[in-house]
Amino acid sequence: MNQALYRRFTLTLVFVAGSALLLVGAGFAADLIGKNVAESSTIRIETELAEADAARIAQDIEELLAGLDRQLGFAYLEMTSQVPDARTRLQLLVDANILDSQFDSIDFYHLELYGSSGESFWEMGPDQGIVFNQMGFETAMTGESASWLDRGVTVHGPGGVGSRRDLLESMIPLYFKDEVGVELVLHHAVDVTDTLESNVLATRADVWNSVMILLGALLGVLALFVLVLDLKISKRIEVATELRDREELERANIELQRMDEMKTNFLSSLSHELKTPLAAILGFARILRSNKRQNLEVSQIEQLEVITRNGTRLDVLINDLHDLSRIQSGRVKLLIEEVELKTLVESVALSFATVLQGSQQSMVLKTDHDPVWLKIDQTRVSQVLSNLISNASKYSPNGSTITVSSKRDGDSASITVEDQGQGIHLRDQENLFKLFYRTPEALNSSTHGTGIGLYVTKQIVELHDGEIDLVSVPLKGTKVTVTLFGAMSVPSDPKRSGQRFTNVLDDLAEAS
Repeated sequence: MNQALYRRFTLTLVFVAGSALLLVGAGFAADLIGKNVAESSTIRIETELAEADAARIAQDIEELLAGLDRQLGFAYLEMTSQVPDARTRLQLLVDANILDSQFDSIDFYHLELYGSSGESFWEMGPDQGIVFNQMGFETAMTGESASWLDRGVTVHGPGGVGSRRDLLESMIPLYFKDEVGVELVLHHAVDVTDTLESNVLATRADVWNSVMILLGALLGVLALFVLVLDLKISKRIEVATELRDREELERANIELQRMDEMKTNFLSSLSHELKTPLAAILGFARILRSNKRQNLEVSQIEQLEVITRNGTRLDVLINDLHDLSRIQSGRVKLLIEEVELKTLVESVALSFATVLQGSQQSMVLKTDHDPVWLKIDQTRVSQVLSNLISNASKYSPNGSTITVSSKRDGDSASITVEDQGQGIHLRDQENLFKLFYRTPEALNSSTHGTGIGLYVTKQIVELHDGEIDLVSVPLKGTKVTVTLFGAMSVPSDPKRSGQRFTNVLDDLAEAS
């Protein structure tokens, strides 16, 4: 998703993000509410059941006491002047194991009887995890029942294996006939672990589903509304932005065209203004260097050679700038002629004999093929070949060999220049034909260059609808191949076929 899409649906994305957070929060809230509702409901229902059980147990105890009174025949009344309390009378039942047998079939976890002072005198069931609850006891002593959920009670089963259980505990006050106040408190505990867990899961699921469905539907409707609103707003912004961008782009294009025209005019004027005086400098330097009167010293001749060499390099640079300005302004017009390939290649290659001799380099020509004619601008193609041979010489060590070859393959013909130079890394090869690009190795070397020559070379080849390909291996050398199409075995018009071959070096010779 790009930045434009983000800007287009800002409100919608913000709403969706907020809705996602709201749904997450609502999910947690629904889960918590469902848990609390389930626990409250379970406690309420189980408390009612526990109180009903306690009431039944209290009734059973009263019946047991009534039966005990009948069996004793109220002997206590004859021995004492007061009615014995419930604790004293129940103790007889406990001692006779009557209570254990009476409540053995009732479903509970733990039963325990406390006296009015909180002392325990009878219990049934395991007592692991059961803790006396003072607050519940005090509530029961006021005549009110107290119930609570005791979560995570650790109990021990057979073999001493411990487990955590949830117990619903109740303190139930017991009243007895002909007695005043609460004399006994029944502690009743039921294991509600499984019941509570199933109720909590079911209730949480129901509440969560209901909340999510309702909230999801509401948010879906709101999201649709926000999306429509977002589209309308973004459309207006887009139209306004497009108009502003178009105006800015038009202004920028006008300014770029003006600057490009200024640059082209400057380069054209500069190259023209420099060309004339430079030709005079080189011409007179060559005349003086010939030393026809034999009046120059060796050091003076050497200085003239330095002038000539640097002037030649400057002339090449000026030509590149001139070609660059013409190419970028689209003012290059090709003078198409029918040219014989072998003659052209040999002519340009041989013109570098002096240059190569100065670097102790040698050249191998491989043009042993049948005549091949091409419809090309011979001056421009000569310039391409001159640039390639010049680069091969500049970036190759002294004593190395430069191979120049040409061949025909069907309707195409190719010219190849191969050197034994430092080579070019793969990472730099794709940038070589870009304007002003020079490899890091070239920048760090003492070899001069501007990064214009190969760019101009490629443009000239493409103006001929040709192709240029480069293959290079670091420390082994570079091979550049130019392919031109429309090869012919004989010229179509022998009378108009080109016979004159010129190159940069020929221009300099004419200037002298």
